[in-house]
Amino acid sequence: MDDYLSLLTGLVGTLIGGFITWLTTRYTLNRQFKEERNRVILQERKSELIALNSVEKEITFNLVELFNIEKLMKATEVEYIDFKANNFTNILKKDKWDKHSDVIEMIKEIEFLGRLQGFYLNLSHEITKQATTLDRVNKLIDMGMKVDKEVERFIEGYKKER
Repeated sequence: MDDYLSLLTGLVGTLIGGFITWLTTRYTLNRQFKEERNRVILQERKSELIALNSVEKEITFNLVELFNIEKLMKATEVEYIDFKANNFTNILKKDKWDKHSDVIEMIKEIEFLGRLQGFYLNLSHEITKQATTLDRVNKLIDMGMKVDKEVERFIEGYKKER
């Protein structure tokens, strides 16, 4: 009987020790997984913010160039300009959009995504064609000003959410 009692005592001790070990391991793993999830979310938000800031700066750069093109066209009183034929350099850019558009398009909260894509689609047309009209320049300026303000407001709100 003493053998059974010592066997039973050892078995109960092992079960209780195993249960306590299981609880501790479960708690520790849950905490580690939660911390890792938070790190991943923080990293995603950081890359989204970098993408938004880069694109916003590129929009601002393009607006400056579009205003310069508009100024040139008005000063020379032309409605159409062919950059190649006149040996001008059209330095409108969309590098940052090409690099970061996939990240930006995955941000669910962006309500102005269609307008942003539309701006870059029109801008891409101007870059490829290497020619433009005053009406198209004014349209791009109008689109760019609106989308630039929307991106800036979104960035401000996005930073506050952190």
